[in-house]
This record gives sequence, C-alpha cells and structure tokens, in this order.
Amino acid sequence: MSDRIVVLNKGNVEQIGAPIDLYRKPASPFIAHFIGSSNTLSKSLAQNLLGETADTICVRHEDVVLSQVHSEGIPAEVRHVEFLGPMMRIECAVEEEKISAIQYGGTLPHVGERVYLSIREGAAYLFHGEAS
Repeated sequence: MSDRIVVLNKGNVEQIGAPIDLYRKPASPFIAHFIGSSNTLSKSLAQNLLGETADTICVRHEDVVLSQVHSEGIPAEVRHVEFLGPMMRIECAVEEEKISAIQYGGTLPHVGERVYLSIREGAAYLFHGEAS
C-alpha cells in the first residue's frame, strides 16, 4: 500500500493521508465507510451510548464492546453471529437499530442472547454538517 492515499468521491478529493490516518481519523462519513467498515448510529442511540450526538456518528465494528454485565453498556439482542477463525462478527439490535461488532477470542454469544453494548472511549467519529 502507498504512503499516502487520495480518496475521491464523485470526482472531488475527499481526503488525502496515510492509510492509518484515513482509517483512524476519517474526514467524513464517506471515508469512514469507504476505508473499512463502520456503523452509523442514530442520534438517539449515540446519545444513549456516548452521551452526545452530531449530524452523523460512525463507529468502527471493532470499537463496539459487548459484555454480559449490565453495568457495562446498554441492552441489545444478538441477531447474527459469524465465526471467522480468530474473530467473530456479531450483529446486535438495540430496539430495531442494528449495530455490528467484531470481537477477538472469547465465547461465541448465541442468537437471541441479551448482551450489553458500549463504545471504546474516544472511538466514535462525530461529524457536524455532514450527510452520511
């Protein structure tokens, strides 16, 4: 991979930077979804999880933390589990809103199981005045 990448969106430069910067410091929701995978949270879910909101809130799948302990997040239901060798992709629902998590190791949760979601400190990307 290159030292610097230019990402275009409809012919316009969206962001220029090192691959790690594009991944960890996306300049827009487009970059957050184009470079890697992200959840886009509704304003109400962001308020519940983060205590703050913005026009668009994106969170990487690996920054969603699942726990069995009630005090460690908001309740969610496991809807789908995909075993991927050293990691698992888990799709959960908070009410009817879907949120995906990537977990490494640990025990596979079961579909229908109640878990508790939180977001790693400082891991949410809040975009003001941006469309997703």
